Amino acid sequence: MWFATPGGLESFTGEHWKNYELPTEIGLSSVRSLFEDSKRVLWIATSSGPAFITSDRIEVPAYLPDPLREDIFGIAEDKLGSCGS
Repeated sequence: MWFATPGGLESFTGEHWKNYELPTEIGLSSVRSLFEDSKRVLWIATSSGPAFITSDRIEVPAYLPDPLREDIFGIAEDKLGSCGS
């Protein structure tokens, strides 16, 4: 189970909690919402743009146009499996 918090992201497996701090060195800040796509990738909407979790690390997509480097409040998936904010 995932929880968005002002300090980052928390997961609870039923036995223990794990904290994922937002990597501020790449400009991420407060988590706004979460979305798990059909490929089971967890997307994170932040006040500095979208991010995702891979290999137990929070990362930012390689190419982001300037409008997506701003406050993102939600992420959705289209019928083809592509995600957008």
